[in-house]
Amino acid sequence: MFKSLSIENYRGFRKLSLEPLERVNLIVGSNDVGKTALLEGIFLLIGETNLSLVTRINAFRGLTTLQGDPDSIGEWLWTPLFHRFETEKAIKIEGKTTKDIKRTLRLELVPRTSAVVSPPDGKVRTASNGFSSQALKAEYSDDSGKRHSTIMLFDEAGMLRIEPLPSPPSFPGYFMSARGAVTLEEDAKNFGKLEVEEQSYDFVRVLQIIEPRLTRVSTILGAGGAMLWGDVGLGRMLPLALLGDGLGRFSSLMLKIATARRGVVLVDEIENGLYHAVMEKAWTAIAEAARLFDVQLFATTHSWECVVAAHQSFEDTGRYDFRLHRLERIGDTISALGYDQQTLAAALKAGLEVR
Repeated sequence: MFKSLSIENYRGFRKLSLEPLERVNLIVGSNDVGKTALLEGIFLLIGETNLSLVTRINAFRGLTTLQGDPDSIGEWLWTPLFHRFETEKAIKIEGKTTKDIKRTLRLELVPRTSAVVSPPDGKVRTASNGFSSQALKAEYSDDSGKRHSTIMLFDEAGMLRIEPLPSPPSFPGYFMSARGAVTLEEDAKNFGKLEVEEQSYDFVRVLQIIEPRLTRVSTILGAGGAMLWGDVGLGRMLPLALLGDGLGRFSSLMLKIATARRGVVLVDEIENGLYHAVMEKAWTAIAEAARLFDVQLFATTHSWECVVAAHQSFEDTGRYDFRLHRLERIGDTISALGYDQQTLAAALKAGLEVR
């Protein structure tokens, strides 16, 4: 679990530090202050040298189709990652764990002819067959301090390629986009893992926070593929996706927490689909699952009700492993202001704007 994070030269951040961190961290702030970018930065860090995540975070923002020659596509794909498009400066993302271990990711644009990688076999290779004039290089420093390198470049056919193919990250992570659709097949797969590995976790009881009529959940393979179906007393089961966006998104979140053991879950606009009256119970369920599966959660919100519900839930449980982080912009600098239990309680009681 991370106890601190720092980001340099990424998106709108010249330099940002978050410390201390808790098991559950809620990010607030005005529009265009970098809440989503912060989640993206953490996502890249936990992905280690998996540069395919660069295309995924662009897809989360709706940039799913890029057309043109490789140099033009590279300009769209890579340049916006750098603060004020200053591609001559490297992006640095670092997290320090509770065991005082540093995980560091460095991203930089390099000429394709000088893009050198050190694959697992230890033999240094030069990627000189790229079709674009540049390549994106990632260097990751793991728990032991060992460095791993990989590059993303265009090959002679103009197709994006990653060399060498990245190894699976050392701990799991998920990113839930604010605009992304619920991943039906992934949810069914995660539910299967949960049934096999954690019989004591009452998933149906958790979902009853959103849909009290729900008595059973099953994976059914139908015309729409494998997906979760629920019994709400209508004489036949229905796909959870047809029982409301709130239930679908909440079930997807809880399954991601349950299958990201000792990992990280990132949620953009966590309040989406949740009725204000159930938010406090939802936060209690989120906190319980995060502790049970040893998961660290980072989420963003614009909702005052969401902030109040989170604070009240953690206070009522008597285990306040929660922290609010407000991002603020002053000129070209974005900084983070943290609220612990006492500070947030005083701010909410006084009616101060913490969003």
